[in-house]
Amino acid sequence: MRPTAKKLTRSQLDTLERIAFDVFEQAYTGQYGRIKNAIQRAAPDTLAAFDSSDIWELEPELVEKAVRKWYEDNAVRIGRDTFDTIDLDTDWRDVNKTLLETSKARAGWFARAMTETSMEQSQEVITKWLDTEGGTIGDLVDSMQGVWTGPRPQTAALTETTNLVSQSETAVGIAAGYWGYGVVTRNDSSVRPAHAEAASNGPWPMSDTEHKPPVNGDYNCRCRMYLVREAP
Repeated sequence: MRPTAKKLTRSQLDTLERIAFDVFEQAYTGQYGRIKNAIQRAAPDTLAAFDSSDIWELEPELVEKAVRKWYEDNAVRIGRDTFDTIDLDTDWRDVNKTLLETSKARAGWFARAMTETSMEQSQEVITKWLDTEGGTIGDLVDSMQGVWTGPRPQTAALTETTNLVSQSETAVGIAAGYWGYGVVTRNDSSVRPAHAEAASNGPWPMSDTEHKPPVNGDYNCRCRMYLVREAP
């Protein structure tokens, strides 16, 4: 049985994703600017070991700082909207604390994962540049821009929005004593078979994290979940 909890409309989700894109695009652009400056300061004979440079040690904290407010503000807003439409004996302050803790943890996870990918891709570009005779630092900097552009900011915005909505609604559902959740896909040609199976084979108990959107942790998952009060 589906609950009467307030759900985000498609328009509201689209708006959330657009805001997320702006936030993540700025985070990627900021990291590129910092790494570009570090490379321009580095002597060519140190670039081979640039993946172990001190600059990377600071990046997770800087990226998390850039995105954390988006996680926290929207987790609380989504959670509050859900909380207000469910009959709860729980104090909102307890749920709010959980939402802030989980959103902070997710922001930290994203910052570490994003930086690790950037570091790996940067080193690939640097290695290729070192193998190319006559390449200038300017050529290297230009080619490295591709590490932070392209689909990465959009993918982050969509995937992290999906995760944030699911995580926020889950926190409220657990506090309300709901048994589990079901999955709803966008029901179009882009839906992956595993995601369609998650939707058709549910509902799932709250303890099952594999099928919660983003399903299987897949990038660009657009699935939604709904809370299920009692076991079917």
